Amino acid sequence: MEQRRNLKRKRGNVSSSCIPSSSKPSILAIDDRISTLPDPIIHDIFNFLPTKCVALTSILSTRFNFLRWNYPIIDLNEFDLDDRKIRSRFLNCMKRCRDNHDFTFLEKLKIRTREPSTKIFKKNISSLVDTFILRASHANTLKEVELQLHIPIKVVPTLEEMSEQDKFPLRFYLLPQKPLFSSCKSLKILKLRGCRFEANVAMDDDGIMLPFLNELHMKYCLIPHDNFVTKLLDSCPQLETIAYKFNFYAKKIQIFNSNIKHLMLGSYYSESIPEIVAPNLQTFKIKGTHWRHNYSGVGFIRSHLITISAPNVITFFVKGINFYDEDIKMAVTTFKNLKELRFYGCFILDELKFEGEKIEKLTISNCTFRHNYLGRRMSGFE
Repeated sequence: MEQRRNLKRKRGNVSSSCIPSSSKPSILAIDDRISTLPDPIIHDIFNFLPTKCVALTSILSTRFNFLRWNYPIIDLNEFDLDDRKIRSRFLNCMKRCRDNHDFTFLEKLKIRTREPSTKIFKKNISSLVDTFILRASHANTLKEVELQLHIPIKVVPTLEEMSEQDKFPLRFYLLPQKPLFSSCKSLKILKLRGCRFEANVAMDDDGIMLPFLNELHMKYCLIPHDNFVTKLLDSCPQLETIAYKFNFYAKKIQIFNSNIKHLMLGSYYSESIPEIVAPNLQTFKIKGTHWRHNYSGVGFIRSHLITISAPNVITFFVKGINFYDEDIKMAVTTFKNLKELRFYGCFILDELKFEGEKIEKLTISNCTFRHNYLGRRMSGFE
């Protein structure tokens, strides 16, 4: 021990107790550079943090508490809760956000909920979502709205059963269309799940509702009539991406738009496949119902290809569908500029022998082959 002490003295080590208290660095003396940043830069930093972490910054100071409620993004996700049984916490979180958040410069509104357990819970959620949409519609800076409201659909009814069941539409959230479509002129991205629409669509004198809308996603929604989707798409002149998957009631949908570049379709019924005319379409994706290996029936791809006119498709993506080699041959013939084929979660019923001179990439992932082999006679691939 004495040798070590002597060695420290030779090296000139001095214990911290020998340092004057005036020369010690104090934690309070260190500059807090983050707090000196302007509000927009701190909000940009918040963009890289999860919603929970943004909420925790309110305990740092009164300024950060103010910044939290001035944050231009509202992201309420019930799936972030560890215990799904404590749903009152999520309701209280929505109420605090409704009462304290400033909607003046709101840019993004995202709400995701689980399936409603009781009628009271569903009623409370619906009223809160109505308030959020009404207050967000007054913000001239709103760019993105995402409503992912999960609804209980254990057994998919037929079209005849849906027309006879008056209680089926009550499962869906009634979307307040007038404030969303008429007031949110700056909206660019709209994602809806588990919503139902009113029959009448409010439009301007020019027939345009959302002049800057670029992406439209509709999944598990209830469509009032066949012409609703056509009017909605015609009123969005800047629309480039459409995802129309597993919606109810509408039988014959027409999509005629020259600006669409990316289209994703999914349907429960072969008679409700839309008619498509999209000369500038580049990516076409069709999705089947592959829940519990209950793949969509044979001929599902062919029924889509018959009703589409899109000569410039480059990528064709198929997910959760049964198909034969003849279906892919028809796709190659229909899309003459096709360069990429992608299959995910499909059931391939025979050997693939199709040929494609321009196809550069073929991707097969999580697919099941009927004869447990992949066809060797595939030509035209690099």
